[in-house]
Order: sequence, then C-alpha cells, then structure tokens
Amino acid sequence: MAPLSLRNKFALLFGGFGVAIGVIVTTNFGTSSTVASRLDETREQLLPRLVVTNSIRERFKDMSLLLEDAAVYGESSFLDDSDEANQLLSADLDRLISLSPETDKTDLQRIRQQALDFHSLARELAEKLLTLEDSDELSELSQVATLGREVRTLREDLALQLDSLSARASQDLNAELRSTEKEVTDRAMLTLVVGVVSLLCGLSILLFLTGRIVAPIRALSLATAEVARGNLDETISVSTSRDEVGDLVESFRLMSMRLQETTVSRDFVDNIIDSMGDSLIVLD
Repeated sequence: MAPLSLRNKFALLFGGFGVAIGVIVTTNFGTSSTVASRLDETREQLLPRLVVTNSIRERFKDMSLLLEDAAVYGESSFLDDSDEANQLLSADLDRLISLSPETDKTDLQRIRQQALDFHSLARELAEKLLTLEDSDELSELSQVATLGREVRTLREDLALQLDSLSARASQDLNAELRSTEKEVTDRAMLTLVVGVVSLLCGLSILLFLTGRIVAPIRALSLATAEVARGNLDETISVSTSRDEVGDLVESFRLMSMRLQETTVSRDFVDNIIDSMGDSLIVLD
C-alpha cells in the first residue's frame, strides 16, 4: 500500500468530520420528518376525533333533555328542537366514523343506529305522554311505562358508550403525544451520542497526527541546532511516518552522514599534509 501524504491524511481527517456531520444532519432530518408526520396525524385525526366525541356527548345530552322537557312541560315545540339535535348528532357520528380506523367503524355505525332508535322511541314516548289523559285505559298506561323503561335503558347504555368513546379518544391522543415525545428524546440522545463519539474520534486522530508531525519537526530543529554548533554526531532517533515529514528527517540524516564523511576526509588530508611538512624539515 502506498504511503499517505500529509495532504491525504488531513483530507481523510476532514472527510471523517464531514461524515460525522452528515450523520448528525441526517439523523436530525429524520427526526424532524418523523415528528412532523406524527404531528400531522395528531392534528388531522386524533385531535378532531376527541373534539367530535365530546361534541357527540353534549348533543346527546341536549337531545335527551329536549325530549324530557317536551313530556314534562307539554310543549310540542321541544320535539322539533329534538329533531334538529338528532340531525346534528347523526352528522357528528358520521364525521367520527370517517375519522376513525376501519376496525372501529362497525361499532360506531352500531352506536349511530342506537342513537336513531333512541330518538325514535323517546319521541314516541313524549308524544304519548303529551296525549295521555286520566281516562286512558290501564293497558295504555302499561304500554307507556314499558316504553319508558326501554327508553331509559337505551339512554343509559348510549351514555356509557359515548363516555367510553370520549375517554378512548383522549387516551389515544395522550398516548400519541407521549410516543412522539419519547421518539424525539431518543433521537436527540442518538444525535448527541453520534456527535460526541465523532468529536472524540476526530480529536484522537488529530492528536495522533499532530504528534506524528510535531515530534519529528521538534527533533529536527534540535538536531539542526547541534549541527550548527559543530556537533556532527547528532542524530534523530524519533520514529517518523512515511510522508513529507519523514522524507525531511531522512534527508537530514543523509546530510549529517555526508557531512561527517566530508569532515573525516578533510582531517585525513590535513594530517597527510602536516606529515609531509615534518618530513621535509627533517631532510633539510
């Protein structure tokens, strides 16, 4: 494998930082997309479902009170008002059915039919009570009493079912909000962990590269100062990498060795010349 130059090493380092930043950005983008999608579902389905179920409860109570008032006060106008309330109740139930998943639609359609049956029976009961006279036969009174018990039972059953629908819609909304909050927290922790790990890895690599560059350069500076003072035996013992810094240190070592060889050669020649001078003096 060919040695990496300093440029390539730092390019890899910055590339690693770029990958880490890319992972963080991708994670954050995924988090924002998921949260936006779930909030859209909450806004478009769960929240309207809760609002509609509460509206259905209130409309059912209004319709029941109108039918009771019609029988108690003998006002037939309350029956017309109950018809209007029944239409609004049916419209809200239709909207709730459209907002609900397929698994719940059968039960909601059954509740809608029960609400229609309740209004029909309760209106019939109110009309009988409006036309009831003291001279009516006992059988007629018995029929009214039986119809009244049936209406009361149906009203209590519907009230329980509507309360259950409202409670369930509230629970679904709260559960979705808690789930969204948990997912945001988990993804934020993941982003934090990825960021910290990437930062630590990048710093470790940076410190390693810095040590591999600074230590040889410092040793080279000290060795150069020793050579300048005439100490040609000074060597660099620091291990170097196979890059530009390593080439520079190796070049200094070769230069130092050649300087030592040149100095030895000059000393040898000087000694020969001095010996020749002594020999000439003796011959004279």
